[in-house]
Amino acid sequence: FLESGEVKNNLDSGVLTIESPVLEAAVGFIQNKPISLGPFTITSQQNGAIALYRLPRGFLLVCIGKVKNTNSGWNKAGRFEWGETPILLQKMDIEVRANADFLGSVYALDGAGSRREKITLTPSGAKTSFSTAQSPSPWFEITNEEKN
Repeated sequence: FLESGEVKNNLDSGVLTIESPVLEAAVGFIQNKPISLGPFTITSQQNGAIALYRLPRGFLLVCIGKVKNTNSGWNKAGRFEWGETPILLQKMDIEVRANADFLGSVYALDGAGSRREKITLTPSGAKTSFSTAQSPSPWFEITNEEKN
């Protein structure tokens, strides 16, 4: 799979980028660095991981800051405690700008992948943008009903 050339990766300035026909991602020191993923430019105010997975009619966007087990960390004896479930996720607030005409919709998703609230889109000329700060969810569905 990796030797097929379908998956490309690059590590530059502390940012690992991954590009394949179904998934694009950026992980690492991405704070305040515009990242191009698919038809979007994404900017985060913190470091972490952003992934854009292609769906038949759009995309799944995931934006995660920190991840850790409950009660994990260093104890007083200097040993690391792995903690227990549930796993704690810190969602990142990101700004997403479509690189082309975009008439789609964006929905925050719950942990089961069901739609929660619809995210407000902000038109700016021929481009559209949105912020994930509108929702506590780290998962978003982006539909791609583009202009003809």
